Amino acid sequence: MSAEGAVAASPPAPLPARAPLATGFATGALMLLAYFALDALVGFRPESGKSLPVTAILAGYGVVAAGYVYRGFLRLGAELRDVDLRITPEEVTRTFMGPGSRRAALRGAGLGVLVAVLDPGEGYGVRTSEFWRNDLLFWLPANAFLFGLIGAGVGVMRRLTRFLVQLGERIPEIDLLDVERLEPFARFGLRTCLFWIVGTSIASLLFLEGQLTIPIMLLLGAVVVMAVLVLRLPLRGVRRRVRRAKAEERARVDEIIRREREALLGDGASTRLGELLAWRSFVDSVREWPLDAGALARLALYLGIGLASWVGAAMVEHALFG
Repeated sequence: MSAEGAVAASPPAPLPARAPLATGFATGALMLLAYFALDALVGFRPESGKSLPVTAILAGYGVVAAGYVYRGFLRLGAELRDVDLRITPEEVTRTFMGPGSRRAALRGAGLGVLVAVLDPGEGYGVRTSEFWRNDLLFWLPANAFLFGLIGAGVGVMRRLTRFLVQLGERIPEIDLLDVERLEPFARFGLRTCLFWIVGTSIASLLFLEGQLTIPIMLLLGAVVVMAVLVLRLPLRGVRRRVRRAKAEERARVDEIIRREREALLGDGASTRLGELLAWRSFVDSVREWPLDAGALARLALYLGIGLASWVGAAMVEHALFG
């Protein structure tokens, strides 16, 4: 049996409700424990632990976010039963945790580790000005883990995005009078977007370490773009399906309108022409993106929260370091 077949036959069980929080807390605690244990053994510079609390929180948060994105993906599968998409929990789990996602996560993690080794923090990687420092025993693997976690998240989100696009395109029937049924796609995107923005808000605390300003600004900018794409890109399949449904309905109505027009011009009776034209106008007005005003307002709120935290951290950094 192939790897894909084995996973399909025996899909991983859904994560317990408390697993993401417990695992994230344990991850952050182990990072702190490793730092203090190594410090006791070899002795670190006094300033080497300035960014330790934020790094530990970020590592734990990354694990928690991954767990809750997975739970949100399971929830999406349940919500999509209302649109006649026969998606099973096994298919959802296989998509998120199957071999394809593992390969995507490994590729992203590898790229993240490479970034960490190339020293984004100007002092904790291979480009350090000193040949060796004791605190590299901790910061090299810690940064590799953190950047690898971010890279794995990006890799898995790319995989999920492709799946959601395909899922949207295979919706069997679109009710143009009830496109609100497609909003689970947007809700999943908004929840995932929020996780990325909260993560960058935590990372903005690293502005307090002046030497990290430029790389962290680049990282924050990249993750903001990622957050917006996380919301928009998975909806492309839904949009294409709605556009196709609108085009089909428009063509059907246009054919009826032509017949009614011929009847009217031929001195026949036509009592439906006005109603048909009104219906065609309604079809044209149906929104193609499953985003209502409330969803856009929440996105603006999320970005506003993130922007406020980043600007605040930058102001503190400027006040401390000039």
